Amino acid sequence: MLAVSIFIHELGHLLCGMLVGVKARIFSMGYGRGIWKKKIGETTYQITAIPLGGYVMFKGDEYGKKLKGEPGELLSTPPLKRMIPVLGGPFANLILGFLLLFILELTGDNSPSNKIFIDPSIESVSQAYKSGLRTGDRITSINGNNTENFEELFTEIALSKGDPIQVTYLRDGQQNSVSIVPSMYSSGGRPAIGVEPAGERRVVATFTYGEQISEWLNQKLNQSGEADQFFEKQLQDQVAEGLIPEEVVKKYEEQTQSKELKSRAVQYLNDGDVILAVNGVDVGTIPELQKELGKYQNKSVQILVDRKTYPLITPWLTERKEITVPVIAADVIEFKNLRNNEFPILNQEILSLPAYDPELSKRLGNIRINDTFYKDVPSLVAAAKNVGSNTVKVSFSGREYLSEINVRPIGLLGFKPSIKFVAEYHNKEQSVGEALVGAGNKVYQNVATTLKGIGMLFSGLLSPKDNLSGPIGIVQVAGLSLEYGWQTYLDFVAKISIALMIMNLLPIPVADGGHIVMYAYEAIAGRPLPRKVMEAIFRVGFFFLIGLGIYVSFHDVLRFF
Repeated sequence: MLAVSIFIHELGHLLCGMLVGVKARIFSMGYGRGIWKKKIGETTYQITAIPLGGYVMFKGDEYGKKLKGEPGELLSTPPLKRMIPVLGGPFANLILGFLLLFILELTGDNSPSNKIFIDPSIESVSQAYKSGLRTGDRITSINGNNTENFEELFTEIALSKGDPIQVTYLRDGQQNSVSIVPSMYSSGGRPAIGVEPAGERRVVATFTYGEQISEWLNQKLNQSGEADQFFEKQLQDQVAEGLIPEEVVKKYEEQTQSKELKSRAVQYLNDGDVILAVNGVDVGTIPELQKELGKYQNKSVQILVDRKTYPLITPWLTERKEITVPVIAADVIEFKNLRNNEFPILNQEILSLPAYDPELSKRLGNIRINDTFYKDVPSLVAAAKNVGSNTVKVSFSGREYLSEINVRPIGLLGFKPSIKFVAEYHNKEQSVGEALVGAGNKVYQNVATTLKGIGMLFSGLLSPKDNLSGPIGIVQVAGLSLEYGWQTYLDFVAKISIALMIMNLLPIPVADGGHIVMYAYEAIAGRPLPRKVMEAIFRVGFFFLIGLGIYVSFHDVLRFF
């Protein structure tokens, strides 16, 4: 997919070069040594052993002795005319993106509707929920801009910079309006109001490559579990003899608990398993799964999953399997109807503390119930259960409230959950002309959104670590998009192609935009920059791009492990 976008980009350079008489020395499909070559005229066409992407090398593309001033040389062509083959690459990416979006529009590609879903587990922190919006509402406009689908809704919120937005929505056929201040503490630092597209949801079990490799090695080297038992006994003996400090033991226990919560189920489930039912009961969201598992604490349950048959080759092909998995018992402490008499603005409907979170033990010093401090989490849970239906005084970091307390039993399997959903779509039928207009509007929206996003990255409103991806991350997302069908995949390819156009047009030395700036200077000044200056500028651009590539690839790899 990325390789195709790059190949089309280089083909654009070649064809636009031919258009203005600039000749290519080499046009390569892929990188490395050519395994098939054919010379036509002065151009050698080749396919390499690594047919990913490609490149074009023009005749006379370097200043120096090799530049003879002959017709067909890139740098012997007038600078304004020289820009055409350089612009050809980004233009080809634009055409590819437009054509793919046009095909999708013509074939009835439908975006997720503007009907929203608010996860019950985040209602206490959802800005939308606290402002009065509810699951099933349709957001029809934001700040006066119509939002026909969820993609438009998401874009308007994400580009709000955290400023208050005016949201118009429909509920039971009646139009309402409310002002919402987006939260800046969402994943990636993007403004968000705590809403998701409406549709069918399923919980997906995910494990990092590190966790999967660790489990594979454990199965090969420690099938009987004797190594774990030996290590545990050695640890207990050294603790009894006082050879290991108590704080070290405590930290080890926290790490073990955290590992169990994140990856214990890797013994039973595969990465990407979609959970459909527990003991025959259908489950969709994470709270539904945890609630159903809570009925079987410390017991084994039958989990019906949709499993990829060949995840690396055909991730869209699945088969249903029933797996027996033991349930980890856990509790959630819920502080309901929190009232602060001194500062009513601090009142909250509910505050949930997952008692199974290893980090909770570090925060116990800030939590009081009826002025009582609890030294460990089990003591806190026991005290919360004893409260019953009474209203008690609770304190968080010295801030006092009156509250009712409920301890809700749940069950866990031991994996990091994600959500897969089939959205409720905004259906539309359109003619060829309407499809052309729709594709053009989508291209415009993609360009405008990308440029505004780049501005927010430079201003610090968006985190580069969480919002930039390299080839590794792009391949991962492409694989996920394939699971949702060819339309989702083609839409992703179109967006990547348009993003490639924009990135290449940025005035970065080495990139196409950098060359355009150089040629524009030459056209205005009547002469090129001194050779040493150009070499220095391109050297800086080269190291910048290499550094950026290493940075985004490093964080892409971290997401895997």
